[in-house]
Amino acid sequence: MGLWNLLWGRRAPDVSRTYTALVAAARALPLYEAGAPDTLDGRFDMLVLHLHLVLRRLRVLGQDNNPESHRFAQALFDHFFQNMDETLREMGVGDTSVGKRIRKMAQAYYGRAKAYDIALSGALSASSPDQIDKVAVVLARNLYPDCAPDSHTPPSLARLATYIISFEAGLGVCSLAQISAGSVPNISP
Repeated sequence: MGLWNLLWGRRAPDVSRTYTALVAAARALPLYEAGAPDTLDGRFDMLVLHLHLVLRRLRVLGQDNNPESHRFAQALFDHFFQNMDETLREMGVGDTSVGKRIRKMAQAYYGRAKAYDIALSGALSASSPDQIDKVAVVLARNLYPDCAPDSHTPPSLARLATYIISFEAGLGVCSLAQISAGSVPNISP
């Protein structure tokens, strides 16, 4: 997409403020106190989750035939994977392995995105036990894949699930201008 933008004179939207805000939200200490593992994989999962919630909001904003919303979402998605590529290289992963790792990360992203979409479908209510349970089950599967299915499901992840539902509800009132300015909900789990 970058080459086409260069050829046609279009510049990708600046997503740096939004991405910085997402990274800060994904690294917030209360998330890890609420049940997210403070590991490389756990941090990746928290970043994927926050990115996907913002992309879901941008998808809704784009339903009004808003091409800027689509362009911003694509630029944010591309920036995420560019950042993952740079991070892998900084960690010392060899050039020949980076592509394979990015491909695995993309598969992980799409798998998690699909699971979160299913869990978050329907009316969102942070006070609904059924909604919290649905999200907590997906969190358990993604954050603790090697554990027994029941070991990290509600109530241990209910607080984190409630946070996710509240974060998405907070995004529900954000405009494209607010999101592009890096304004994401500041909610504590």
